[in-house]
Amino acid sequence: MRPMQVDFFFNSRRQPFLSASCNEALATVAELKRGGAAAQIAFHEAEEDSDLQIKQLRERAEVLSRGDDGREHLLLVLPITLEAVDTIARSALLPADRRLAWAFMQQGLSAKLVEQEPDLKSRLVWSVGADQDEMGRLQARQLQRLFPAAPERQVDVIYMQGPIHSSATYRRSSGFRQQLARTPHIRIQTQMLFAPWSKESAVRALSTSGVERLLPFTRAALAHNDEMAIGIREFCGPRGHGDLAFLGMDGLSRFGRAKVDAGELNATVVQPHCMREAILMFAKLVMPEAMTESLRRHTRDIEPCVDVVVPPTSYPPLEELRPLPDAAPAVRRQAAS
Repeated sequence: MRPMQVDFFFNSRRQPFLSASCNEALATVAELKRGGAAAQIAFHEAEEDSDLQIKQLRERAEVLSRGDDGREHLLLVLPITLEAVDTIARSALLPADRRLAWAFMQQGLSAKLVEQEPDLKSRLVWSVGADQDEMGRLQARQLQRLFPAAPERQVDVIYMQGPIHSSATYRRSSGFRQQLARTPHIRIQTQMLFAPWSKESAVRALSTSGVERLLPFTRAALAHNDEMAIGIREFCGPRGHGDLAFLGMDGLSRFGRAKVDAGELNATVVQPHCMREAILMFAKLVMPEAMTESLRRHTRDIEPCVDVVVPPTSYPPLEELRPLPDAAPAVRRQAAS
């Protein structure tokens, strides 16, 4: 059984969801070690710098192209922007004479790469990611449950999106608007609010948007992650503790779901972590003996260029969300006993 080396290329651990993803990866590698595997993982943070991420990928691919170092290699990549896809596609072709797997932690990215480099069809390249379109649709369904259609009812909302260059931003917004089109009584007050995932960036975006004048008419505020949703809540001041509803995404147990339980958010969309899935898929191929029979049975086989899409969930479940009155504080959900 040859040792396994995992490299994860991503943005920054300062983003709570990515920090939790790193922890899941570490736990998965530790689990394989307990099964007798020689496994290691290295993290490559780009800190919002797409050029740096491209450089990191190029350098790692160049090292791996020099020859067999006696290890099985899995490169996990979460691109900061789609501008890096061309470079990734070329790098994924190296080296041709040894086993090297690329798992892209983004829905549908392997198909995009194969369009640019058809030779990748014969390589271990696949995507494992949350269904970002469904995340947007699910958040819209949460909003629709809180504010169902009624005679003469008009619900104005603030909608904070992720960074404009992000594929996740595009997909979440697309799914959200697709679902929202079914309920014309709900209206997005401003279409062009973008922020790079943090609470502070959401506050800065709101401070320069002129949105204050819209707050008296606003019933709900939604964001592409829970950090930004809390940022909007703080920006709204006293109204943020009264009759506004707040919805986020990511749903980490220690943040988003905890904020729902504390009454600071009405709901969140739980984004599934896919690190464990990607690492175990590769381990099943290169070191199945380090996995229990049950683990092997419940882990997908790798198929070149397959797109593994993992569905999100609502917290609380949609059926537990009750309509909010037109002028009353948001209903708080008590923490589960």
